[in-house]
Parts: sequence; C-alpha cells; structure tokens
Amino acid sequence: MPYISKVDREKYDHAISVIVAILSELGDHQVGGHLNYILYSIVKRYLDNKGIKYHRINCLLGSIECCKQEIYRRLAVPYEDLKIKSEGDI
Repeated sequence: MPYISKVDREKYDHAISVIVAILSELGDHQVGGHLNYILYSIVKRYLDNKGIKYHRINCLLGSIECCKQEIYRRLAVPYEDLKIKSEGDI
C-alpha cells in the first residue's frame, strides 16, 4: 500500500474520524451498504470534478483493489491466524 506523509494524512484524518463515528452507530448489517455508498461517492465526485478518463478510472480501481488486498493482508490474515490457534485448524 502506498504510504503518504504524516502531513498529508492530517488533511484527511478529521473527515475519516467523522465517517467512522457515523458508521460505528450503524448495525453490522448496515455498514457494507453505507461504506459502498461512501466509497462510490468519493470516486464519482472526484471524477465529476476532474473529468472521466480511462487512466483515472483505472488508477482509482487499482487503488481500491490494492486497499482490499491490504485489508486482507493486515487485518483478516492475523485474525484468521488467531482463530486457527484458538479453535484449531481445519
């Protein structure tokens, strides 16, 4: 995952904290739809602002795919490893 500078992170941290607080108020079954809306809206509004070009769409989709893989690698795999230790392997 591309890491951005701490200065650049600070530009987003407040907005992210607000979104996380709103998502945290939802039931687990609602979060997926809301998160989908948020991510789609960010991409759509960015493209509305910058203009739709293949390169931009490709870059955004690639970023979303890499984010998905980073979530799996850094969050899901360690969780699954803990469950294998606590519950036993298949």
